[in-house]
Amino acid sequence: MMNGYEIFAQGLGLSTPWEVIDVAFRRDGIDKELHITIKCERGTKFEYNDEVCSIYDHQYRSWRHVNFFSHKCYIHCDVPRIKTKNNSVVLVDVPWSEPGSSFVLLFEMYVLKLIDGGMSVSGAAKLVGVTYGIIHRIIKRHVILALVTQPLEPVKKMSVDETSTKK
Repeated sequence: MMNGYEIFAQGLGLSTPWEVIDVAFRRDGIDKELHITIKCERGTKFEYNDEVCSIYDHQYRSWRHVNFFSHKCYIHCDVPRIKTKNNSVVLVDVPWSEPGSSFVLLFEMYVLKLIDGGMSVSGAAKLVGVTYGIIHRIIKRHVILALVTQPLEPVKKMSVDETSTKK
């Protein structure tokens, strides 16, 4: 039978070497928040640029997840940093988030789905409990990623309809 931690690990799509080590509800004013703590198994080695690297140390990080029922949800982890052969120290990529993001991928996809469905940026921000600027940064990052990965060689002509310099 699965324990609660294993259920959350499955729900987050975690696999070895990542594991859930704590799940707690905490009060933030009148609201409750769910906090999930993840760790990496000791002794894990990570591949980086065709070399196998040992863990050097850890950097604490937190990410906002989609709400759990009506409660805000956060993931916390001491993310391993590895030392490469040329003595540079690199933060390991985690499977639940893009490098440098403070949000899990599922949260970002939810935001993009709201916008794609016609919701305004301010409406999406209010619904998920973040600022207007955060929603814009999520959209901008994914648009840039789409443009960088999209082949544009077949494009022969392009037109732009209406631009607004004030918005």
